[in-house]
Amino acid sequence: MTTRDQVKQLRERNPEIKAVDMAKSIGVSKARVRAVLISEGMPTRLKIKTPFWNCIKCGKNITRKVRFCSDVCKQAYYYQELNCLNCSSLILIKRSVLKKKKKKSEKTFCSYSCRHLFYWKTDSKRMRGIKAIK
Repeated sequence: MTTRDQVKQLRERNPEIKAVDMAKSIGVSKARVRAVLISEGMPTRLKIKTPFWNCIKCGKNITRKVRFCSDVCKQAYYYQELNCLNCSSLILIKRSVLKKKKKKSEKTFCSYSCRHLFYWKTDSKRMRGIKAIK
């Protein structure tokens, strides 16, 4: 079997094999393998497959080496929506901050004034010294 036939056979069996590896397996130079591929009209270079990464939030395939496919996924991953305990308005809070608050059993509020009003209304110790205003 000639070198030309061996190169053609290798390329047909495994189209992703490199010319260097073909040359080593056949026992000829890389230049000879390249010359045969050119004369046969076969590709000399391999097409490099673009690697895929997955979005952390939704699992969608992305070609760039980033963690998220969009800003929406990034925000949904790092932030969580909660309701203020006093006024029930919707607030976004970072998951890391929320985790710390849960460890300390802290409540979440949209503002300092809401926090103040909530504790003023619910804490009976604070209300003892003040007479009810009618």
